[in-house]
Amino acid sequence: MKACLNQSRYRLLITDLDGTLLDSHQDISEANRKAIRCLVAAGGLYTFATGRNEQSVAPYAAALGVNAPVILYNGAKIVDLLRDETLFERYLPK
Repeated sequence: MKACLNQSRYRLLITDLDGTLLDSHQDISEANRKAIRCLVAAGGLYTFATGRNEQSVAPYAAALGVNAPVILYNGAKIVDLLRDETLFERYLPK
């Protein structure tokens, strides 16, 4: 529980997935899972920013308890997965 107390000063944590949160086997370490759970339990917000799409991130979002909108497609789309609502979407001009 001591680790949780040190993280309670943070209000928002945003991480990348590939090469940052996920290891080479596409797994999340138990230490990272615990740190994120502690942050959320302390009232903090957690999400991630990635180049992936909604379907690709959904299992990770559910496993980690993502409680803030996710940033997808390298910032081109922001989705609130909890409400299944697109908050922002931008396409490249043809």
